[in-house]
Amino acid sequence: MSQQDPFDKPFDASVSFVIQGVHLKLSSNDGELVDYVPEHVHPYTLPPLPSRTETPQIEVNVLWLSEDEFDKEVHRFPGIERLDKLGKRSRGCGNELVCLEFVNVKRLQMRFRLDGERLIIDAIQRHTASRKSEKKRASYLLREFFRGMMHFVYYPVAWHLEHFRGLSLLHASAVEIDGRAVVIAGVGGVGKSTTSVALLAKAGANFISESLVAHDGTHAYGLYEPIRMGDESLELLGSTNGFLCETRIDGSAKKKNLFHVDPSHLVTRAPVGAVFIPSFPADATGGVSPVPPDTCVDRILSINGQSRKITDYYWFASALGLLWPSPGCGAARVTQLQSLLEHSRTFELRIDKTAGLDAVVDAIVNHSR
Repeated sequence: MSQQDPFDKPFDASVSFVIQGVHLKLSSNDGELVDYVPEHVHPYTLPPLPSRTETPQIEVNVLWLSEDEFDKEVHRFPGIERLDKLGKRSRGCGNELVCLEFVNVKRLQMRFRLDGERLIIDAIQRHTASRKSEKKRASYLLREFFRGMMHFVYYPVAWHLEHFRGLSLLHASAVEIDGRAVVIAGVGGVGKSTTSVALLAKAGANFISESLVAHDGTHAYGLYEPIRMGDESLELLGSTNGFLCETRIDGSAKKKNLFHVDPSHLVTRAPVGAVFIPSFPADATGGVSPVPPDTCVDRILSINGQSRKITDYYWFASALGLLWPSPGCGAARVTQLQSLLEHSRTFELRIDKTAGLDAVVDAIVNHSR
């Protein structure tokens, strides 16, 4: 007797949204996960219209199970034995790919099917919430939902943008000032988010993206996420009234305070005018100095290589590339970056914490105009 596919029956709970022109529909057996998604993607969520007829470009179906519910004989992708073995983690053939393991993600298996430009993803994600105390269960699930957003939402969208529209990813924040994007690229902990919010508060900037920026060599495209701010950053910023609002996501999801940007201060894309790479000098000497574009290329590639978000995306994209390669994609990540930086002003931003955020904002604004 053939095994039944656990994804044959559609899930009741679903949510749809559009990110940079890519329509994604996420469905799940777990209502809490589906309820969480709109609060995370916030400005992109589409109203639930029964008459909506357009077919999403990406469908993600998530079977969210506790370890106690999981049955390896039932909750599996049937027929993978007929697929070619692409390695110890993957099997695939034609329009079907199955990944049995992901780097840095525990208990996740995914099946991908590609029909023209339509990507269908079935995911089996196990969790251990039932083994947590009642006190810890809610915060644990929030953290798992938060982490899951990368593989269920942002990486599929980023892959679609790269595979079909040729956009590449940067680990950076971005704001728009006077119609031009200011990109702040850096590894975690160099103040990208704090600096971006300071520019909103003190320079009248509009927000593009918190940590993932797509680009085509000329323009920056935002992949919106909630802004994560620690207590120290909030203290430095002072009032955030008028442009930030608290999310309904408990801060335990990322062990930081999570905020949304007021939609009136959001833009989705802008031509890039300047790129800054921040650092905190040991001698506390602040200032801005030009960086040659070719040097900046190497530094930003290194920043991407140090970012788990980007390297995990590269792993995700390369898994799909085993079966559905994007010709020239690897080279384009470099050549597009070269083009972006050759047509922008590129700087090193040395931040002196003792001088306060006003000095940082003034330096960026003065060198961006």
